[in-house]
Amino acid sequence: FSGYPGNPGTLFGYSIEKCPGGCLYEVCVQLAIVMMGKQFFNHLCEIGIPFVKNWWRSRQHEKATSVDRQSLAQWEADYDLEPWTTLSLFDEYLEMAVQFGFVTLFAMAFPLAPLFAFLNNVIEIRVDAYKYTAQLRRPLAQRVPDIGSWQVIFKGMSSLAVIVNAFLIAFTSDTIPRFVYRSTYSSDFSLTGFVNFTLSVFDTSDFEEDARPENATLNGVVIKQCRYFDYREPPGEDNPYSLSLVYWQIFTARLIFVVVFEHIVFAVTGLLDTIIPDVPRSVQERIKREQIVTQEVFSEHERTSPRTPSEAVPKT
Repeated sequence: FSGYPGNPGTLFGYSIEKCPGGCLYEVCVQLAIVMMGKQFFNHLCEIGIPFVKNWWRSRQHEKATSVDRQSLAQWEADYDLEPWTTLSLFDEYLEMAVQFGFVTLFAMAFPLAPLFAFLNNVIEIRVDAYKYTAQLRRPLAQRVPDIGSWQVIFKGMSSLAVIVNAFLIAFTSDTIPRFVYRSTYSSDFSLTGFVNFTLSVFDTSDFEEDARPENATLNGVVIKQCRYFDYREPPGEDNPYSLSLVYWQIFTARLIFVVVFEHIVFAVTGLLDTIIPDVPRSVQERIKREQIVTQEVFSEHERTSPRTPSEAVPKT
């Protein structure tokens, strides 16, 4: 996307930012800020905002009723706490979904993200326990089979993370170019000469006038050629500076790696999902035992309970 020295890539007339060392550094910095700084700030907000609201609400209540809070019963004092609604858990699940997405989608860019996510969740459990027991009104318990649509969201992000990480490994690292060079162009299956293999040649006379360097000399010698990181044809070919055959070989190898990588990961995860049951065998046996006991109790009740005359006479 960034072009080459004689034809730099532009977007709407503006030059595209180049990432000589790869753009994963910016992603790593962003993940570090999110997983460490932003999470800590969220914990402070989860504790501080309800605390301030509850303090102000109790203060206003004391002024309006002239009743000392210490003399109130616990259930009366809890009425001044932050109310709990059916959407209170939405922000909690959303926070976990965002964290899960950052950790899984860009784990290659910041390998320490899972560690910081684990530490954050350990603190999150304590913070939520304090918030729900001391800063919020008592929520009404509800029986639900699962976490609802959030389960689909987490499962979708897990599948997407495999594909994203496959593309990150294939297109942002030198793993595939190194493999292609060692298996195709190296005589002894080594990386000797790999750096020159990744560099293309540019003739300085092909610079446009507005882009030509003012001083293209080194130790008094005019520089006629320069090298840049890309896989393009040299100046003397029929189509100079066009993408070379090496580029398409590496591009094809990268796509093959993505397909093979995601198929292997999906196959392994599918196998583990099949082998490991959702409900442990001991729990399944207890459920079956409870069903059998329930049927026996109903049968015993039907056998011993007296019947009315209308129930004893069969209908014709």
